[in-house]
Parts: sequence; C-alpha cells; structure tokens
Amino acid sequence: MLKRGFFVVLVVFLVLAGCSSAGKGSSGAQESENKPPALSTEPVTIRATNDGGTVINDSFVQLIQEQVHKKYPNITFEYFLPPQGENVEKMVARGDVPDIIFTFSGRLQPYKAFDLIFDMTPLIKQNNIDLNRFAPDQLELVQRASNPGELNAVPVFKKFYALYYNKDLFDKFGAPYPKDGMLMDEVLELTRRVSRVENGVQYRGLDPGSVVVWLAQPLNLFPVSADNKATINTEPWKKMFEYAKRIYDIPGNEFSNTSGKNQFIKDQRLAMLLHQNLVEELDAAAAQGLNWDMAQYPSFPEAPGIYPAASAEVMMITKGSKHKEHAMQVINAVISDEVQTIKTRQGLVTALKNPDIQKVFGADLKNSAGKNLQSAFKGKSVGDAPNSPFRQQAEGIVRDKFRNYISGQADVNTILRQAEEEINKLIAESQAK
Repeated sequence: MLKRGFFVVLVVFLVLAGCSSAGKGSSGAQESENKPPALSTEPVTIRATNDGGTVINDSFVQLIQEQVHKKYPNITFEYFLPPQGENVEKMVARGDVPDIIFTFSGRLQPYKAFDLIFDMTPLIKQNNIDLNRFAPDQLELVQRASNPGELNAVPVFKKFYALYYNKDLFDKFGAPYPKDGMLMDEVLELTRRVSRVENGVQYRGLDPGSVVVWLAQPLNLFPVSADNKATINTEPWKKMFEYAKRIYDIPGNEFSNTSGKNQFIKDQRLAMLLHQNLVEELDAAAAQGLNWDMAQYPSFPEAPGIYPAASAEVMMITKGSKHKEHAMQVINAVISDEVQTIKTRQGLVTALKNPDIQKVFGADLKNSAGKNLQSAFKGKSVGDAPNSPFRQQAEGIVRDKFRNYISGQADVNTILRQAEEEINKLIAESQAK
C-alpha cells in the first residue's frame, strides 16, 4: 500500500511539473512573439528622399544619422533629393526606389498610381510601436489618407497655421499688432493700414498664402470631392473668390508673383503672412534683422477658431524597398521621445500627444524669446479634406483661375465654370489612361 501510494504521488508530481513546464514554455513563446524579429547585423544603407515634406534640413538629417547609428550601428542613413528636373515618380520609374519618403499625408493618395504604397501595419506590430503615443488627430490624418484598413505612413510632426507679422512695419506705420482670436475682416482692416508705398518702396499688408486655396478651406471649401468630382462652380466658392479679391484690391496690396514667404522673410516688405509652421526659419531670419512675432490664425464667424486643412508630416516606407525592416527601425528612431523632444525644442511640433514634449516647443530657438509661440496650439484644423488623388492638381487649377479673375480676364461666374470644366476634364483624362 505504501509503495502504491508513493507511486501515485510521484506520477501526480511529474504530471504537474510537466504542466508547469509547458506553461512556462507557452509564456516564453508568447514573450518571444512580442519581441521584434531579429534582423541581420550586416551593414545596410537606408536611403531616404523628400517629396513635399517641409521639416527636412541638414541639422535634422545629421540628428537622424546620429540616433540611428547609436541605436542600430549596422544601419547607415543616407538622405538625398531627386535629381534636378525629376520628381519621386520619375525617379522610381527609372528604377531608383528610395526606402523611405518624407512627405505629408495629402500625398499618399497620388502615390497609389505609382505603386509606391505599402501597408506598414505588420512592421509596426513587429516593432511594438504603440500607436496610442500619437496625437489622435495626427494618426487620423494618416489613416484617412491610407488604403482602407492599412497604415501607409507614420506621422512625425504636426503642421499648423498661424498669422506671422513684422513688428517693425507695424511700428513704422503706427498700427496695432495682430492678436489671437481675430476675425478675417479685422485682419483686412489692419491690411489697409500697413499697405502703402513709402519713399519709393512698396510695402504689402497681407499675403494669404496659396492665393485663395487656404482661405477657402476653413469654410470646408475644396475644389474636388472624395468621389473625384469638381465642386468649384458653387455659390460659396463664388463668395470666396469675391472675398479674396478684396484682399488684393486694397491699394498697395496688389497680387505679386513673388511668394509671400520670400516677401516676408527675405525682402521684409510684407507686414502679415498667413502660413504653416515657419518658426524655425523665422528664428534664423531674426538673426538677419527680421523683427517678427505670431498670432493665432484668423477665422471666419461661421467657423470660429478653424484654420485650413493641415496635413501631417509623415515618413513612409516604399513598396519597392528591399530593406523594409531596417527602414522601420530608422522610423522608430525618429519617433522616439528623444528625437521628438529635440526637434520640438527647435521649433517643430511633435506628432506625439506627450504634453511634456509639447510644452517645450521652441525652447532652444536663440532669437525667439518672448514670442507668442503658444498661439500655435490655439485653434484647430478644419479636419476632413476630400481624400482625392486629384486634389492638389485641382487646387493648382483654382489658383490659376483666381489669378485670371483678379487680373480682369473674365467675371467670376465664367471663371468658376472654366475651373469646373478643367478639373473634370483632368480627372476624366487621367481615369481613361
């Protein structure tokens, strides 16, 4: 009896031990699944280019190279621009496919026609990248621009719109500075006060940026719909064309072929500029004598606190990349808290929702102490913009037609009808190919 009892106990013990061991093995397997896959440690070069991304400069490239080398010593990060006269599409067509493209979320749709789009979701999961770290609006921008159910890029920095102004010009003409929360009509009144010719020098009061396109967006006016139909020949667009014309009809503030950005930063003869994030560039320009500040983007009464559609600055891995896993590691380094904090301190706005990073915006800028930098966080983007691959081309047609309108080539009804016809023709011809 004693021997039989001992044998039963021994069997039970061995069974329980086996179960425990199996449980540990299962847990270990689960832990292994959660770890990023082991990649080759052989030297590899990840090539990246830029197509419309506005955040890339030499210092940022150097920072990425340093961080990638520190985290992944076998990876060399190489940044280049397409050859003169080429764009990314032409470059890819001749077989030169970069691993990563710096761009903005609004460019993802057109990339589909060139077979550049790649679903990064599996790599994001493999690398344990927590999408909850991103500001919801930035992640949503990328999700809307991606193929259904996919994530074709990762948000890196947030764009915003602001009103930038030259304090010296306002002082020169005895006008009050712009302030947060202004309506567009109030900005027009200021424009009249600071637009003039003095001592043979032309000073313009306001450049709205992108001619009429950005002005229209806060009122949810876009020239093409998500189902690829022109939406420009409407009464709201007619009112917007007429309103925008009032800006250029102000004596001394006539339309100029010189970009508003150059007039503001280089020539320093533009009093106010409506634009996206220029803080880092303006800080550098301050060293050359530009006495600037900023205020919240002005709005219309119908859409208080709303500024134009702001795409997310993104990094995407191309479908043709031969080093997708290593490219994902480069992106992982860029979206780290460390890199995001460094660039936010230098004047970019992180795409992460971490408040500790957001509050150091512009902290390292040498010439921006006392600037109204927090106005960057006031107001919000209009949100949904039509997810059409023809949006950018349609906006180009609108800008051209608006110039025809303010130069007196035709009345507004004719101009809008022509714009509608050209946009629909562009879409039809493209879809017929």
